[in-house]
Amino acid sequence: MISVRMRTAAAVALVGLVGSLSMTTPGAVAADSEAAEEAGPWGPVGVWTGTVQHAEGSGPVTLSFTLGGKVCLTSGGGEGGGGEGEGTWHSTGGNTFSYQVVERLFAEDGETVGWVHVDQQAQQQAHSVQSSGMSEVFGADGTPWGTVEATVSVTRTGWLPNCS
Repeated sequence: MISVRMRTAAAVALVGLVGSLSMTTPGAVAADSEAAEEAGPWGPVGVWTGTVQHAEGSGPVTLSFTLGGKVCLTSGGGEGGGGEGEGTWHSTGGNTFSYQVVERLFAEDGETVGWVHVDQQAQQQAHSVQSSGMSEVFGADGTPWGTVEATVSVTRTGWLPNCS
């Protein structure tokens, strides 16, 4: 049973919160609301699938962003091998963020054939994200293979990130 004292404290806290909200500048609330509407209440947190395009062509990609700032990536898959990696993301504005991933490239048999250091600048609009940036590509032995520009276009396909 909730005591009268606890209910009174909760009511005072609620009144204080409502009072502080009403003192906020209307323009600031509108701007914050517009940014939140564009990016959604959790920003990029969740699972996103789509396409990555680079000099070698294009292929499927899945990104998963956690609330704690971690990002997991899978790309390709199938007969030609693919990629998998982890990294971090952080907000850079109302509906913008950046993410960096170290991606292991592997052959169909699972053998590591190279590495990619992914660095992307992203813009989110509701349930879609567009990003672009430069990626440094290395052989399995660490030999630099070059730098390529990559663009990513994904849409949200889930809310529960599949990386921990």
